[in-house]
Amino acid sequence: MFDTGGHAVNTFNDVRVNDPHGPFAEAAIMADANIYFKRRAYEDADYYYNLVRTDYPKSKYQLDAHLLGLQCKLRKYQGPAYNGKPLEEGEQLTDQMLVQFSRELSDIGERENVVKAKAEIRAQRATRDIQLAQYFDKGKYYGAARSITPRC
Repeated sequence: MFDTGGHAVNTFNDVRVNDPHGPFAEAAIMADANIYFKRRAYEDADYYYNLVRTDYPKSKYQLDAHLLGLQCKLRKYQGPAYNGKPLEEGEQLTDQMLVQFSRELSDIGERENVVKAKAEIRAQRATRDIQLAQYFDKGKYYGAARSITPRC
């Protein structure tokens, strides 16, 4: 009555935990992920989308898990002063999507968006590298500053 979304997440988790290879397990995981995505809890949503991508390789939700997982990774990134792991994972995911779902992405018109996301990730990684090099340069760690090469 007061927390229907929380009860839904618990119910979907029960389905996944009690029957992980059952007919509704992958749908329950996607439902969990979508609930977290709508709540803007991108770390949790990314975890569940990753479960679908890794544990259910023949799932009908694979393309959606890849597309929404990429959105989670882009939204988790907080800027060049913070952890760059979401960018690294996002770039790997875009490469995987362009190879694995090339035809499907073209059919639904998402290929251009994935290519744009990859370019955006590369630009953000380059910005991150430049700022890190400037930080080392400012601290007079010139060797460290020279060793940073932008990934353009």
